[in-house]
Amino acid sequence: MMQEPPEDLSCDFFVLEGDRWTSLSDAKCKIVFQTAGKNGPSFTISCDEESVSDMFNLDSISNLARFTDEEGNQCFQWISRKGKGGENMEEFGIRFENEQQANRFASLVVDNSHQTATVVMEIGEGVALLEQSPDGEWEVIDVDVRVLVSNTKKGDEFLSIQAKDGSNLFHSLISASLQLGVDLQTETITFLGLTSLIEDLRVLGIKIADPKSLASLRTALGLTVQPKRRAPPRVVIAADSSSSSEEEQSSDVEMWEDVDQYKAVPVQSRRKRPPGRKSINKFLETGRLDESKAFVFSLLDDKSKVGFQVYDSTKGKTMEMISTTTKIDGLRDPSALMLHEGDRKCLLLDPTMGRDKVFELDLERGKVVNEWTPATGSITALVPLSKESQRTDEKVFLGINDKSIFAIDPRMQPKEHTGNRAYSFTYASNVKLSSAATDRNGHIVAANKVGELRLFDGETNRDGDLKKAKSLLSGFGDPITHVEISTNGEYILATTNNYLTLTRTLSSDGSVSGFTKSLKAISGDEGPIVLSLTPSDVAKYKLKTINFTPARFDESRNLILTSTGSLAVVFDMKRLPTYSIKPMNDYIIDLEKQHGEDGKVVAMFEDRVELARVSQKR
Repeated sequence: MMQEPPEDLSCDFFVLEGDRWTSLSDAKCKIVFQTAGKNGPSFTISCDEESVSDMFNLDSISNLARFTDEEGNQCFQWISRKGKGGENMEEFGIRFENEQQANRFASLVVDNSHQTATVVMEIGEGVALLEQSPDGEWEVIDVDVRVLVSNTKKGDEFLSIQAKDGSNLFHSLISASLQLGVDLQTETITFLGLTSLIEDLRVLGIKIADPKSLASLRTALGLTVQPKRRAPPRVVIAADSSSSSEEEQSSDVEMWEDVDQYKAVPVQSRRKRPPGRKSINKFLETGRLDESKAFVFSLLDDKSKVGFQVYDSTKGKTMEMISTTTKIDGLRDPSALMLHEGDRKCLLLDPTMGRDKVFELDLERGKVVNEWTPATGSITALVPLSKESQRTDEKVFLGINDKSIFAIDPRMQPKEHTGNRAYSFTYASNVKLSSAATDRNGHIVAANKVGELRLFDGETNRDGDLKKAKSLLSGFGDPITHVEISTNGEYILATTNNYLTLTRTLSSDGSVSGFTKSLKAISGDEGPIVLSLTPSDVAKYKLKTINFTPARFDESRNLILTSTGSLAVVFDMKRLPTYSIKPMNDYIIDLEKQHGEDGKVVAMFEDRVELARVSQKR
């Protein structure tokens, strides 16, 4: 039977095409939940006026996330998985006009999700829910809660916390995002209160009076063998003769110079655009050949102009603007860019000017001089042919979309069906590829929106097409927003909103690579190293969300650079998972190392760029 909420839920309904949301109806759509049916609980979004109707089974959707758009509306998005093995994926979104309706939708999703799950652990007596304050103290939220661990038919595990009256206080997929651990001093199970249905982040704890019940819950959550966060082994991607001992994850090691400069400024978790600001910095690229330079692309609020500025640091510790182009004709709202041909050119994607086009910008003239169409349907990201090709005159580059990886050769005479496409590999299903990277040997890693990594050797077959992936790594299910490979191909660094993963691609003896043979076959079930902020730091800095910018290697110093909000973060690869935090005085849009510069890091804010320096601990 159909269960309709007391008040109809009405929303705007969208589908993601490439990297742009497309409305499925000009009129408001209605949401109706079905509690029982052939395939279990589901909800239908429909608009009778425009013959729009889509049903979503709760067991076939993943990555459900809640967010607030630029106009302040409450929104949800998710991936709907269909076909054999759920490989064919589509991404949908809805937008509500008020928070009450958004909360109602979230509540109905949780209530109906419980119906498909099998409870494997339940503790209903002597359980308290706690929250950690910025000073590290635990405060009681509720002294009489019920904790449930459950799993679904497709193998997902959930942690749920309910109040005495049965209302849901917390419900989330058990994944790397939760950062589950144990506070040994207080015997409290700790985790990030990060759920796809609530926006604000909290550090929560479960306190259980009965030791046997506590031990049972720790077993159910996989916290018995490693009550503390495991310190991964020493990782070195560049020659270094120094040695180090393993350390627990912390931010006590200060690797930033002048770290006290910004400490009085409140930490920002989300972007706060000051009134009247017109030009917003959007992309940052640091020079590959002229290593003192940084290229910044900006966009007016109304998206009427795209400009770029060139900064230089040769005169000292600061970045000085040495040239500016206020408007680039032929571009309106770029979605991706990449330096090309030794910093002389820049390749850009602009879906507003054509989803299937690549634009070439001459950086010296400030003009679009070429555009190419590889006949792939759409292009969502650009990738250099190899790790070092941006330093050279190499013309060929790679592109990806939801289901394809392809090479583009601008020198080719465009053909009717292939355009400028040299070779490609296309999946039959929509696997939602989101990012890709190459090493110096041309090996390719492609990441997607459900946390998977596909490793290609970069070679073509007899038909001239890219050979299929040698390895498929499943990850933790969260969308990968950026991926990078170390120059020698030994490590893959993947960024999600809430954590990073570091995966070794070699066999245990280092003789075989996952780019040439199946990684699972040569390394067994060894999983990636997960890197994130500790819950105590989340509480200390009063973070309302974690949203890591693309993490990048600084291979000369064995570091990983990233940021979240106004915090710049450096992981020391010789002491993982140790990291150092530098609070900056504004929200960081992107963070890049200066190529060839010892310890220099360029931070891009909405209206400027700054230079910082990392001093490596010995």
